[in-house]
Amino acid sequence: MGDDDKPLRFTIEIFNAQFVTSGRYFLILRIVGSKVKQSKLKLYVGSSDVALEDYQFTTDACLEDGDPETLVTFTDSVITFWMPPESVDGDIQLVIEAYRLPENPMHEGDKCGEAVFSVFPRRGALFSGVRRSTPSTKDSNELYQFETNITLNQVQEDEGLWISCGSIRAAMRLVFEEEEQPKPSKKPQPIQISREPKPGPSTAPDTPAGFKKIQESALGSHVNSIPVHHLCGSNTAREGKCEVAVLIHGALGLPMKSDGRVPQPYIVGKSRRAVAQMQMGQSVTHAVIQPTHSPSWEELLLIEVNEDEANNEAVILLVADHPSKELLTEFTMPLSHLKPFHQYHLELVQPNSELSGDTRLYITLMKKLDKLPLPSVDAKIYGIEVLLRGVDSPILSQMGPLIATGRIVNDWRQYKETMLSAQPRPAGITVTTIHFPSPHPTSFAIAGTANEYGAPQLTTTAGPQEQPQWNQTMFFLGDKSSLFTTESALVLEYYPASLAMTRDCWQLTSPVGYSYQTMDQLLLSSLQWDSAKMGLRVDNLPVEGSNLRTAVGLGPTVGMVLRLVTDEKPDQLLSAAHLSSLPVFREGPQAAPHDEPVQAENFGKAGQAPYGLPPMNAVKKMLPQFHSLYTAPRNEPVKEYVPLGKLSPQEGTVDAYGSSQIPPEVRGELDANSLAVMDYQMKEVDRYRTAMRKMAADLLHVREDCKRLEEANSRLRRELGQHDEISRLMVSSKDLDNVTHSELVQKFVLLKKKLADESAKKQEMKSRLQHLQNDLIKKNEMEKDFLKLQEAHEGQQALLQKLQGKVQKAQTIQDTCKKQEKVIVQLEQLLAQRGKGPYNGVSIETGETYRKLSEENIRLQAEVLQYKEQLKAAEAKLKKPRSPGEQRVVGVSNGPMSDMERLELFEKLEKAEGRIVALEKQLADNVRKWAKDKADLQIKLNESQVAQRTGYKNSSTSVDILDWHNGPKPNSPSRHLGPRRPSPKLDPLERR
Repeated sequence: MGDDDKPLRFTIEIFNAQFVTSGRYFLILRIVGSKVKQSKLKLYVGSSDVALEDYQFTTDACLEDGDPETLVTFTDSVITFWMPPESVDGDIQLVIEAYRLPENPMHEGDKCGEAVFSVFPRRGALFSGVRRSTPSTKDSNELYQFETNITLNQVQEDEGLWISCGSIRAAMRLVFEEEEQPKPSKKPQPIQISREPKPGPSTAPDTPAGFKKIQESALGSHVNSIPVHHLCGSNTAREGKCEVAVLIHGALGLPMKSDGRVPQPYIVGKSRRAVAQMQMGQSVTHAVIQPTHSPSWEELLLIEVNEDEANNEAVILLVADHPSKELLTEFTMPLSHLKPFHQYHLELVQPNSELSGDTRLYITLMKKLDKLPLPSVDAKIYGIEVLLRGVDSPILSQMGPLIATGRIVNDWRQYKETMLSAQPRPAGITVTTIHFPSPHPTSFAIAGTANEYGAPQLTTTAGPQEQPQWNQTMFFLGDKSSLFTTESALVLEYYPASLAMTRDCWQLTSPVGYSYQTMDQLLLSSLQWDSAKMGLRVDNLPVEGSNLRTAVGLGPTVGMVLRLVTDEKPDQLLSAAHLSSLPVFREGPQAAPHDEPVQAENFGKAGQAPYGLPPMNAVKKMLPQFHSLYTAPRNEPVKEYVPLGKLSPQEGTVDAYGSSQIPPEVRGELDANSLAVMDYQMKEVDRYRTAMRKMAADLLHVREDCKRLEEANSRLRRELGQHDEISRLMVSSKDLDNVTHSELVQKFVLLKKKLADESAKKQEMKSRLQHLQNDLIKKNEMEKDFLKLQEAHEGQQALLQKLQGKVQKAQTIQDTCKKQEKVIVQLEQLLAQRGKGPYNGVSIETGETYRKLSEENIRLQAEVLQYKEQLKAAEAKLKKPRSPGEQRVVGVSNGPMSDMERLELFEKLEKAEGRIVALEKQLADNVRKWAKDKADLQIKLNESQVAQRTGYKNSSTSVDILDWHNGPKPNSPSRHLGPRRPSPKLDPLERR
């Protein structure tokens, strides 16, 4: 198998980074390419051998927040990308993007720079400026390994320029994999570069600082949480799955971060298997806005596991800090101890060694399977489903968002007298405390047992405040015998969400109102109708026991939908847009669940009775403002009369409520008119009977209220008598002889009142002082951030001004170059035109000068040759050996030359050479002067021609040119300077 058929493994180790502006940054690294399929890429972080199915990686924010001269580091230092073999067919690039961490954690980071690094292919020449760590061998699968600087650039959209915003020092390594398996048999080794040790990856069990980190980040502001319909309801889990929904309420006493700062927490939900395999969490909450030890979320987490592994699985809640991802605490709850389709309201307690108290987390949890459990063998009813819609009309007295609870109680009267009639109302939700890290299994068993008033189910907060809308489903397991009895009822209670989370705990107590619906046989028969299979609407259910009022001054009402669940995998309820098509429940014997009233065949139009009788709602029209004297909940439903024409022959003459009906044998002997009249009369009798029943119930309630008020009055009288007795004993003391009784009582009352006022004032001032201290700390932190931001802005402004100056200078240079190019073009054209003319004075003068210089050069060379020959001849005579006879002749005669003559000749030679050098220097000066005069004259001539062509005349230039032509000419540099000797520069001689 060739190298092209092997997968690639690219590893980058980030040592440090430097940015132009101060702040905290994080990096996003991703692999792109023409043949790269991002779905097939795998990612390894640090020394982990578990691959992540992703093509990009986001590092943690750098811990340092200094000036631009500071080198920052990242905890995620080693990242490895595994690429399949087909990626080698094209180019592969690594894109690195740098983002500045925003001050508000709910906002997204600002992108400040980007860099593109060519991973494959690369040329050897490009590596000349980098530092190679180890040389590659021929039989090695390593393509390259080196250390380099990567520059981050930022584009200026207004100016179209790229500016450098920082650099990253990193080591790169690219190798061919030996094995074909994507998953390596051993952990990937980090790049061996001889330098200081760097921080390890975030997935390591323990970092050098001694704290743990997680992979998941908090949700951004633009990402929504898990929908609330997963919290409860009969919607089961997917096929073969077990689903756990966890509603996070809040926490108390969270520990400090490792650096001693207050955390900004968020929660991650994972399964035990996901933690063991180092997989990403299935759901995450948002981070709280401000750092605190007592956060509040009211967000939902959803964890899904395989149903066959549910008994060995566990739900793990990780509480971490944003944005450092530092793990603060964790809670592990085994699924084998949880009862399916039961809402647990838990207080999870973890010991906290840093703070004085324990860490407490408040949650609501439900475990759901892929099908519902059957309560009994004979019954075909799995339970009842309740969809709580919302308040029908806007409420004037707003109390903020409301939390609703629902429960089915077996004895409605007892529950009302015990829990809802007392002041303050003790009704609420009981929270079970479970101690960690090793909770006992019996703790979950106790939490799963239903109390005598049923197992309550909880909804999330409803908004808006003016008219809360829940649209959440609650599901209650049971059959006919356990759900529908003469004394049972469905009770809905409403609690303000702002009062749930306190400094001490999370608890729902003292509901601001409640609603109820009796679970009798009438409701069961209505739910079993074919038209009510998809649900039965219950409209205008009053909210009782509260001071809430609507805009018209009446009490608020809520609406809900009930459905009998007869399938182990029920379908979802209809959407809100189709709820209007469902039938409406009307309380009455044998009442059909329809909106239209049932009428006899001989009845006329709606609202009119035959034979001139008064209409059916005559009493209601006469007394439109009639209301029950007692506003407490009703005891029995309002029964409506069913017309005789719709009765079946099997029905008796008297129903369960005592209403009379016509016997079958009498009904057969009457005609239709008689039946209609008798129907009308019996309806009137039923109305009077119902009114009497209401009045009797009101009288009973009034008597009960009177009895309760008398007991309260007696208790208050006893307390007043005890107070008077204590005052009397104090006044009659013998130690208070000089103080009158009235003064003593008055002073005692004043002191007691003053003590109470001072205690209240002290508590208020203490809380205010605490609040001001917290505000001062926040202000100081904000001031520091503002100062840093101001320094960054000043540096950025200075850099911007410098760059703008460079841009202006470059623009000026460009304009100057363009002008010079135009002038050069014109000069070239002018020189070309002037060079063609045969009578150009300047050209003739140039030719004559060149000819004179050439002749002088030839003459000088001839002289130099002549002197050279004479010198050689003289030297030859001096070197020639002489015989003794010749020497004597020379001594006697005049002979060759003596030493004095030779010295004179050498002296003349030196003078000649010096004169030649001086003449050459003078000649060079004259040539330069001539060239300068020629250039000036040429420029003046060009200006004159340009002026004649454009029409603009420069008088000074024209006069200078004319004066030069008419006046005396300057001395020519080629004039005769007298006899000269050859120059050593023109024809150099060998000096001795």
